Order: sequence, then structure tokens, then C-alpha cells
Amino acid sequence: MQLLAEQARDLSKRQMDAADKSGEFKKQETPISQQDTKQARQQQQDLKDQAEQFRQSLQETAEQLDETYPDIAKDLRDAVKNMDDRKILAAQQRALNALLYKRFDRAEKEQTDASNLLAALAMELDAAAGKMPNMTAQELREALQKLQQQARQTAQNMEGEGQQASERMEQLRQQAEQNLQKLGEKLKDNRLNELSDNMSLPFNGESPSEAGQFMLRNLQQAAEILTEHLQRLTMEKKRELSRSQLAPPLKYRRLVEDYFKQMSK
Repeated sequence: MQLLAEQARDLSKRQMDAADKSGEFKKQETPISQQDTKQARQQQQDLKDQAEQFRQSLQETAEQLDETYPDIAKDLRDAVKNMDDRKILAAQQRALNALLYKRFDRAEKEQTDASNLLAALAMELDAAAGKMPNMTAQELREALQKLQQQARQTAQNMEGEGQQASERMEQLRQQAEQNLQKLGEKLKDNRLNELSDNMSLPFNGESPSEAGQFMLRNLQQAAEILTEHLQRLTMEKKRELSRSQLAPPLKYRRLVEDYFKQMSK
């Protein structure tokens, strides 16, 4: 996603460079050579071709993200619509026509307009990229392992009795709450924030067993949410990950579910 924003920004910069060149031609008192004009038109044709390819990339990426990140896919389709509504490609074509007739003042205006519109598009794509989870697959796996560790500690403490066991369970609750809060912020997932809120209140007279059951339910839900994100990211980055680095998503989900079933017994 961020790469698309960078591509739009790069197109905008190179389009502005072309506009500056047209501005120089406009001010030049001596006639512009046929060779210079030809080079300027070829540069503008290349920019228009690349903008068309970029538009196609937006469409293809939106289709790839439909199932995994539908909100971001919609943002990409909106970006394609904005390109069409703002007539970026049309401005580039008008610049080409102006260069053909050596209307450098007109070419400069159209090229500047196209550059500014591409810069605005880059900012919109930056905002869309900001919606992507800020965690790698490896970080998600490590976060799942941490949840499993917290579940294991909780299950072990459920067997204890008395003040010491209750105090230890309270410590585990605080650690789990903080962990879920951080995960919710990184993944931009309100479901994790809600689970963190569920665990924000201190225990009030519950036995270690009762408190532990409550925590295990919340930790299991959190693990399922993380597994969902891992599946999405795996689909998105599958070409970058080998089978040896990552278990198949469905198998991973079953492992997580089995683990928490064992913990709650």
C-alpha cells in the first residue's frame, strides 16, 4: 500500500519536472529545436503511459484486497474514481497535444495540474496505507505465543488458593490488559480494545478459578482475532513467506483453538 503512495508521489515529481522544462522552453527567446520538442513529447508520453499503468495497479490491488481488507480495497477504488473524475490522464494528453504544436505555456499548465492532482492522490493513498495493520507476520506469531504463555500462567495459577493466588491472578490480569491494549493499537482493531476494556477492572472477590476462567475466555478470543489477522497477512504476503516459515493458516487456527481448550480444562 505504501508503495502505491510512493509511486504516485514519484509520478507527481517527474510530472512537475516536465512542467518546469516546458516553462523554460516558454521563456526561451530562440526557437526550440525539433529534437528538444520530440524529447519533451516522449517524456510526457512516458509519464502518461506510467499513469495509466498506475491506474491499472490500483484496480488490481483493490481486487486482491477485497476479501482480506475490504475497507482498504474501497479506498483504492475511490482513488481510481478520483483519477478519472479529476481527469489526470486527460490533462496529460492535453499536455502532449500542446507540446506537438509547441504551445509550451499550455503544456506547462496542464503538466502542473496533473502533477498537483497526482500529489493529492498520493496523500489519499497515504491515508489508506495507514489503515493497514502495523505488524508483520513474525510479530503476529510472537504475539500469539505471548498470549499462549499468559494463558498457561493463568491456568497454572487457577489451581492455587488464598491471598497469594489472588494477588498473582491480579498481576496476570494487568499484564494481559496492557498486552491487549497495545495489540489493539498496533492492529487498529477495536475488538482487541474491547477485550482490553473487559479486563480493565480489578477482580473483586472472585476465586482464582473463577478469575482464571474469565481471563482464559478473553485470551482465547484475542488469540482468534490475531489468528484472523495472521491469515489475512499470509494471503497478502504469501509470495514472501515460505512454507517452512509459517504454518498453513487453517492448521494454525486449529492449534490455537486446541491450546486454549486444554488451558480451560
